[in-house]
Amino acid sequence: MLKSIRRVFNVLFCTVIFWKWTQMIRGTDGSFASHGLKSLKWFTVLSNLLEAAACITWLFLTASEDEKRTRLAETIKFITAVSVALTLVTVLFFLGPLFGYEGMFKGPNLWFHLLVPVIAGLEFMFLNKEEMRKKEKRLATVPMFLYGAVYIGNNMINGIGKRPYTNDWYGFLSWGWAAGVGIFACIIAVTRILASLLAGGNRFFHLIGNKR
Repeated sequence: MLKSIRRVFNVLFCTVIFWKWTQMIRGTDGSFASHGLKSLKWFTVLSNLLEAAACITWLFLTASEDEKRTRLAETIKFITAVSVALTLVTVLFFLGPLFGYEGMFKGPNLWFHLLVPVIAGLEFMFLNKEEMRKKEKRLATVPMFLYGAVYIGNNMINGIGKRPYTNDWYGFLSWGWAAGVGIFACIIAVTRILASLLAGGNRFFHLIGNKR
């Protein structure tokens, strides 16, 4: 019964994410900095689309009762839950104070910056039956590591440029290359911490459940 409910939830969840992204690329909400496929340059958008893809992958992999496929499905959900959690933390402690929280939580931004990260985190902690090990926690840093590598590499190859056409859209390289690389290294470290917190929360709730 619980698995059936979760399957319905994942269908609805990925549908909402794609729906909100459609609103964004059509430019109908008035709250995003870029529209169309240019929106894919933002980690916020990519992490949310990864969460939607993880929902679909979970549905296919858990269609059977194969334990290895189920563990893979739950691991993928864990990795994407960590990625969107990073988006929430970035908004709360960096983008929000810098640009104001009202714009960060307006329209589809409310979903991408707050609701999707919270819902994905709660789903993992309460419903994921697989305990995440050190290997999975390290894997959770891969999306941000790849994003950072592409971000830095793009600026090295094509140049930083000047606004509004800069390739340094987050402004991390404003203080120099060393600072930019250092910022991404710190973000990856924060991602690892978030992975440990989510995995720890999942383990805690299951310990409570087993005692009942």
